[in-house]
Amino acid sequence: MSGRLYLGNLAPQTTAADLEALFEEHSLPLRYSPLVRKGFAFVDCQDNDTALRALHLFSGKVKLHGVVLYLEHSVQRRLRLRKIQVWNIPSSIRWEELTNKLSQYGTVIKCEKVDFENDVALVVNVTYATKDEAARALGSINSDTEEGQDEMAHFIASYIPDDAPLEQGDEKRSNRLRQLRTLERKEISICPLRLLVPSKLLGALIGKEGATIRAITKETQTRIDIARQDSNILNDKAMTIRSTLEGCTKACRQILQLLRKEAEKTGLGDVDLKMLVHNSFVGHLIGKAGRNLKAVEEESGAKVVISRRHDVSLYLPERTFIVEGDVNESCCAVSLLHKHIRDISEQNAEAASMECCLLPGLNLTMSGIFPCPQDFNFARRVQHPETVRLQIPAQAVGALIGRKGRHIQQLARFSGAVIRIAPVSEEDAEERTVVIVGPPEAQFKAQGIIFRKMKEESFFLPREEVNLQVSIDIPAEAAGRVIGRGGRTVGELQNLTNAEVLVPRDQIPDEQGNIIVNIKGHFFASQMAQRKILEMLAQLRYCWNVPRLRRQREQRDEGAEREQREQREQREQSEQ
Repeated sequence: MSGRLYLGNLAPQTTAADLEALFEEHSLPLRYSPLVRKGFAFVDCQDNDTALRALHLFSGKVKLHGVVLYLEHSVQRRLRLRKIQVWNIPSSIRWEELTNKLSQYGTVIKCEKVDFENDVALVVNVTYATKDEAARALGSINSDTEEGQDEMAHFIASYIPDDAPLEQGDEKRSNRLRQLRTLERKEISICPLRLLVPSKLLGALIGKEGATIRAITKETQTRIDIARQDSNILNDKAMTIRSTLEGCTKACRQILQLLRKEAEKTGLGDVDLKMLVHNSFVGHLIGKAGRNLKAVEEESGAKVVISRRHDVSLYLPERTFIVEGDVNESCCAVSLLHKHIRDISEQNAEAASMECCLLPGLNLTMSGIFPCPQDFNFARRVQHPETVRLQIPAQAVGALIGRKGRHIQQLARFSGAVIRIAPVSEEDAEERTVVIVGPPEAQFKAQGIIFRKMKEESFFLPREEVNLQVSIDIPAEAAGRVIGRGGRTVGELQNLTNAEVLVPRDQIPDEQGNIIVNIKGHFFASQMAQRKILEMLAQLRYCWNVPRLRRQREQRDEGAEREQREQREQREQSEQ
């Protein structure tokens, strides 16, 4: 054992200095400073004997800030198997009596005394036959300590590391559980079920303080996310259900039953089940001459109607499947469709990436935004990290960050860019700044997902383009080249990209000698304008470097000629 102890039941105001002083007061040296967390801490004693003395002196006997401390060995969960350590045993107890008491909880395979410099109490290590018997013994000994029953009230027990292999049955069971958890996580991560819920019925679905939706997620073992939506034009809100196929089907059934029950109370009429499906799956679900869809309708007894193709846009690449029928028929149809989507996802991972795929089928080279990779000179000049500041609505910050920062972390991982939210400059600011640092392709992915997120969360109207302002830094000396004579260059740039490009006048360069260029437009217009401006800067840097390189070459040639002349003069002098 390493001598590390776990301290529980700590008062909130406990600090590392308090624990150090406590151990120093009892002459218990520590190797490192205690690691204190809210309500517990970890302490590294100098050796195992020091840890045993601390357990004997402190556990259940010493108060810190008015709270009794609880100590035990710090053991990893995977090593908490069949071995426990029992201390605080009176030295007057006979060995046969001790082994009999410990055998009450199971078969004791081994019971050995630990060398401990204490004449009053004993410490023993006990190995039970199975993991369950060790857990039962540990719980019983510590509960008897709290209740104060007979001689066992003196005993205190804790797990110690057990490196011995599990029994064959336990090992097979643990391996099977590990495999099932891996498969379940893999299944949950594949294609969540997305539904459309009427906005008027959303309050009943969520319940008071989220009680109803929390009960559904707990019963069906699912995770349900509801998209934010500030626009009053759309009548539905998107809901994402993540779980296994069976879990999604159970949650869908409960949600549909609740919605139809609430619709009858409020007089809204029948509520059909609406399923959102990525456009890349629609052809597979319909099948040749509609065979797959007809098979789903025949097996479930429900009728499935698909929204029109031209409703799909760059920012909303999903189509709506309206399922008409009773609860059982509708849920059966949704389950069959969802199963088909998952099967397609496993066969073709590229077609399945609904959340990670930025723009399906887009070729960045053919779009003209990025040049052909064979252009080595361009790649050498441009493929360095760029810093872009993107302005988004202040209300959208929470949606972009996600719960506990999950969405922005996934965005950074997928795009390969560094993304952070700049601090608020004004209290009532209507916009916030997102700082994105990364090479051009990382910028393209990160900005594209942010543009799409603004549309999905309905911070823009359904038929409205997402126009966000992007700011980039350019050298103050290059401002004239970007603007051009009489604004000709920036005018041509706006006509070519359909973006609004503004170089504010009378700017004071920052410490690095840069000024700001603001670009506003939809995603493709903004990307094209950024690429054109940065390509222009790369050409300027190359042109600025040519005279410097020419001067360096001339100086190098002059130095070589001077050196040759000196060598020639030295040879002539030596010959004379």
